[in-house]
Amino acid sequence: MANQSKNKSRQQNPHGSGSAASKPASKKTSASSAVNKKSHTKTIVIAIVCAAVIGGLWYRLSAKGSQDLQTGLNYLEAQESKTIDELEQTLSQKRRSRMMAAIESGKSSIFSLFQDSLIFGDSRVYGFGSYSFVPNDQVLAEAGATILNITDYLDVVKNVQPEKIYLSYGVNDMGLQIGSDRGDNGYRQVYEEQIDKLLEVSPHSQIIVNSILDATPARVEESPRWGHVAEYNEQIKQMCEDRGWTYVDNSELTQNGNADIYQPDGVHLQSNFYPLWAQNMILAATN
Repeated sequence: MANQSKNKSRQQNPHGSGSAASKPASKKTSASSAVNKKSHTKTIVIAIVCAAVIGGLWYRLSAKGSQDLQTGLNYLEAQESKTIDELEQTLSQKRRSRMMAAIESGKSSIFSLFQDSLIFGDSRVYGFGSYSFVPNDQVLAEAGATILNITDYLDVVKNVQPEKIYLSYGVNDMGLQIGSDRGDNGYRQVYEEQIDKLLEVSPHSQIIVNSILDATPARVEESPRWGHVAEYNEQIKQMCEDRGWTYVDNSELTQNGNADIYQPDGVHLQSNFYPLWAQNMILAATN
């Protein structure tokens, strides 16, 4: 009977002692489920953090982009409100700033800026070549020259087609009273006609005309005709304004003939004056 009872018990529990093994399996499943839930939660948290970081970066970049865009729009609006003259003035100032920075840093020489230019004049201009500041073939000058000699170099100008043409005459012109037979503005008329002949063969050249450099007071006393610098310069200045040419005012450099720049003859110039003169000419040409 006891055996039958045991067999019956076994029939009712076919797994026998295996039922005890089912409990550890249940625990393993629960643990695995917990791990999956934690992993899923961690993934969600990481995703949220990444989304927050990306969103923050996008906002910052968008804000910066908006600021940059607005800055650009403001700049364009400011430029549109400027006149052509104001824009040209702004560009000229920038060019002058870059140019002077290069010269002051030693990266460039003031005389290198005459590279695409020709310089016309008398014995004073001749010093640019004789002191080796500018190549001689760019200096079209000689002792005793006047504005009437400008047309002696038309072939040179035609062949070179210089970007800029600098002119500086006057001492000999005053001595010979060139243009006096044409009335009060006779000198201007002759000068203008001569320059127009240059432009006929090189129409795109920029014209830069120097004011007449003073002689020393002692030398003017010896040669009174050299004392009319102010009158002649007024004609030159008016000519340049009327024609859109560049006028170079050298009065501050010469100080009415009292500056320490002259050779003993009171007319010709010391070598240390030429860098100052060249700078004044270049600055005027880029104004």
